[in-house]
Amino acid sequence: MEIDNKFSYLNMQKLTVSELQETLGELKQLLEKRISSCIDGVTHPNFVKSHGAIDNLRQNDAARREAYFNECEKIVKQLNRLGHDLKPLDLDSDINFDNTGVGYGTSYHDFGAKGLDIEFFPKSTSVIWVVSPRA
Repeated sequence: MEIDNKFSYLNMQKLTVSELQETLGELKQLLEKRISSCIDGVTHPNFVKSHGAIDNLRQNDAARREAYFNECEKIVKQLNRLGHDLKPLDLDSDINFDNTGVGYGTSYHDFGAKGLDIEFFPKSTSVIWVVSPRA
């Protein structure tokens, strides 16, 4: 599922505040749907062969983490192709998979940051537009 051109950096820069809020909400829903569907694809009990309860949990957790991190990377690459200059900011790989967060933000240059800041979690995503005082 490709990310629509309406989420390009140039298009988002031209939006009014209310239009930007609406667009960020749409992007948030799209990203949450993509993360959810990638995790759902490997969470089904039939996905992992039965080798005992503890081994199944370990294998399932590893499969979900791999799918989750890969999907986050795919999303960021697509957004970067649309003009966003997102760089990794944070990785919080918690022992509890649902608390594992991955953050990306607009690259900071001498002129300041202006653009997306995204934090992914398996069950939710935070999408904001950052404008630094020097931008």
